[in-house]
Amino acid sequence: MVKIETLPLADIYDPETENALRRFECPKNHSVENFIRNKAYNFSLQGISQTHIVLALDGNTIKTVGFFALSNKVITVSRSNVSGTFYKKIVKFGSVDAASDSVTMSAPLIAQLGKNFAGGYDKLITGKELLEIACKKVKEAQDIIGGRAVFLECEDVPKLTNFYIDNGFVSFGRRAPGEGDDGDLIQMIRYQR
Repeated sequence: MVKIETLPLADIYDPETENALRRFECPKNHSVENFIRNKAYNFSLQGISQTHIVLALDGNTIKTVGFFALSNKVITVSRSNVSGTFYKKIVKFGSVDAASDSVTMSAPLIAQLGKNFAGGYDKLITGKELLEIACKKVKEAQDIIGGRAVFLECEDVPKLTNFYIDNGFVSFGRRAPGEGDDGDLIQMIRYQR
């Protein structure tokens, strides 16, 4: 029976881990490959984001099936971009700007999320399972420090945005592309109970 385990990259980083990450493949999103291969460990050391490696354990065999990186950012959510019910849920976690009818708040960001397609390892975990593991990790932190919202930014690709909508996220804005982005990013937020 395969067991899924999540470990912080900074806690397990060694030459063997580095080699495993160099073999990480995500053909649908090369920026995910670039991040895990070249930036994740340094970002963890600098405190920019914390990367968590998702492993499948089958007896004595360990396979890197995916990863996610978490960070904390400040976002602004306009009342006009979400439902009134959703806005009422999140408004208590930030500062309201009456002039713009919006709330500015600190929230955890799922900064990167990727399955490893090398060796067929992507078949060992679904995207939904990987996303839920990341959201559960965020919830663990929120149980300690407070908060209920988690957000992410993704490419404006219907299959991708629909995936996040199907998993409880709602769109709240767009962000201009940054380095390595192909176009505007859709900002999506989820309220966690």
